[in-house]
Parts: sequence; structure tokens; C-alpha cells
Amino acid sequence: MGNNNSLNYFIGSAFLANGQYEQALHYLRNNEKNTSSAFAEETNFYVGLTYLKMNETSKAIEYLEKCAIPKAKELLKSIQDSHEE
Repeated sequence: MGNNNSLNYFIGSAFLANGQYEQALHYLRNNEKNTSSAFAEETNFYVGLTYLKMNETSKAIEYLEKCAIPKAKELLKSIQDSHEE
């Protein structure tokens, strides 16, 4: 399963949705190695979201900053705003 980017992405996303964060990271991080994947941006977003759910904010920010997708930028702003309070 290590080479199938689509499968890793969808399995990782399913584990994230079910609150199984360690398993989600296993599959999503396997997918992140292929930066030419159709899911590269989304993978970084979901890895960042997984770390956020695990209360690992600095790791979450690291992955969200790699994303050019709008929802990642919105989430980053939300994190920054909550740290300013």
C-alpha cells in the first residue's frame, strides 16, 4: 500500500474522520512523500489538521503553511488569532 497515493489519502482521511489520529498520520504521511501526487496539497492540509486534533499546534502549523489551498490559510489565521487572545 505504500505506493498507492490515492488509497493512502482516502484511508488516512477516513481514519482522521473517525478520530483515529495515529492511523491517519501513518497513511497520510506515506502519501506526502510524493509531491507530484494529485493529493499533495490536501495531504498537507489533512496532516496539519490531524496534528491540530492531537494538540500538536507547531507541527500543524508547519504542514498548513505548505498548503496553498484557501481552507489551510483560513485555519492558520484562526490558529494565530486564538494565540493572540
